[in-house]
Amino acid sequence: MTRYEAGMRDHIFLSYSTQDKARVRSVLDHLKNTDLPGMRADLKIYDPSEGVPPAADVRESILEGIRNAAGVIGIWSSSASTSPRVHYELGLAAALNIPVTIVVVEEGAPRLPSDIANLNVVRLSEGEPA
Repeated sequence: MTRYEAGMRDHIFLSYSTQDKARVRSVLDHLKNTDLPGMRADLKIYDPSEGVPPAADVRESILEGIRNAAGVIGIWSSSASTSPRVHYELGLAAALNIPVTIVVVEEGAPRLPSDIANLNVVRLSEGEPA
């Protein structure tokens, strides 16, 4: 049984390229101080790169993590635009009608694919953490 099988929507699922790991924490700290829909101080962050046990089925863990999430935050950058896992996670969340917010963290980051471009998009301006 996974820790999210109880159906509690007590977490935000975090989708990002592993190449962006160093900037993720500062972006999350910044977002906690905004009026971002679905972002609450009491929500836990489910990071699939940290939350999947070695013997687990990665896709099943991602599915359960997203299915039971209060929302999904996607960190969008040049590296995220070429990450199959990020595309899978964001598309899956949209298909499951889980609220998705995409945070664009780079000036000049590639355009969002048409299947996710209509989701809630937040652009961090210059001078904000990224």
